[in-house]
Amino acid sequence: MAESTNDFVAGWVSGAAGIIVGSPLDVLKARLQAPAVNDTERFSRKKPWNIMKKMVQTEGVGSMFKGILSPVIGLAGLNAVLFVSYGSILRCFEQPNKSPSLWDVYLAGTGAGFACFLISTPTDLVKIKAQMTKFPKTSLQITKEIYQTNGLKGYYIHCVYNVSSLFTVPEFRFLSRRLNYHDP
Repeated sequence: MAESTNDFVAGWVSGAAGIIVGSPLDVLKARLQAPAVNDTERFSRKKPWNIMKKMVQTEGVGSMFKGILSPVIGLAGLNAVLFVSYGSILRCFEQPNKSPSLWDVYLAGTGAGFACFLISTPTDLVKIKAQMTKFPKTSLQITKEIYQTNGLKGYYIHCVYNVSSLFTVPEFRFLSRRLNYHDP
């Protein structure tokens, strides 16, 4: 149980830190991917620094962190679930005085990806919708709008894209760690 608690805390803290640090670039990416409203906006998009500068001037510094609550709660939690599920599954394969095989690591990564699917899809959707709004909306307001429009299924529209990444990324993330680790 102590290992799972350590996995959970490590996953949550590392996930939250990564999201906070990467948020300004994530918001910029979302703005660059949004369709331009007019020719002036289209021209200014050739210089990403101008977009960031204009956002800070017109919307404030907080605009660089739009939609951050949903991923900090959801995706930091997702990272915690990833760490806990990976560690728990891998511990099921433990054998005394023997390191886990690559197959064990692969299965643990696959299981961890599956465990994360139900969390990541809705949080990504809320985050992207928050980043795309030009008018202030909270993550909670966006979450309610999605539910009122489509119910629970609204959070899983286009979920195929998340499934494809969640069943490959964790596996290779943990396999690469395992391949770089050498027993003394």
